Amino acid sequence: MKAWRVAAALAAGVSCGPGRPPYVIDRVEGPRAVLVSESGEVLNAALEELPAGAREGDAVVDGRLDERARVRLERAAEALRRRLSQDDRGGDLSLVAP
Repeated sequence: MKAWRVAAALAAGVSCGPGRPPYVIDRVEGPRAVLVSESGEVLNAALEELPAGAREGDAVVDGRLDERARVRLERAAEALRRRLSQDDRGGDLSLVAP
């Protein structure tokens, strides 16, 4: 996961107004960006609709880049990765119950 999360009038028609959660720029696919909210809502937006300088992993709140939200979401993602890897013994994954 690159990250966990845009302007009020994105092509998807979902606003990120006051009280809306941050969206993270999950990935860039050609001229479009895929954004994901903490709840898993996915938006597709043209790159020119994003704030200047926006890149993968950035958090967008109320149409602006939000460094505090990016750091908070990055820390939450890292904590989840650590928690999920605690029981990982490495090696191949088996889909058959022992």
